[in-house]
Amino acid sequence: FMLGETPSEQPWNARLIVLRRFAIRRTQRAVAYVEGTLERARRDDLTTLRVIEVVASKRRGSEAVVVDEDGQTGRTWFWWYQAKVGEIVVCREWFAIDGVLYVGSERERGVVDRVPRDIVDAYRRSDPTDVDSPGRR
Repeated sequence: FMLGETPSEQPWNARLIVLRRFAIRRTQRAVAYVEGTLERARRDDLTTLRVIEVVASKRRGSEAVVVDEDGQTGRTWFWWYQAKVGEIVVCREWFAIDGVLYVGSERERGVVDRVPRDIVDAYRRSDPTDVDSPGRR
């Protein structure tokens, strides 16, 4: 025991240490997951988009405002995929018509992978000074 600490206070300190270690490991896992996903997307020549706002959600897909790796913002229609705010979406095939990016087609879904919002949030909080990474914008 430390000076002035009673035996009943020590378990709380141990719990706080365990919770802090858990939070650090969770952040480390989030960073590894996002950076691994982004690296695989670059290696396989896929497009990564972060969903800023979901404009419309329908049975055949959803329309969202997204930001790409270069920081460009625009509207995107995801065929056969329900986009969620804050997630990173990895796309395989897309085309643009009248300023709207279409991911996939009426016959095939173009979304290959995704990173959920809670993992993206932990990744973005991990190092706020690093703004050059695509997931942190």
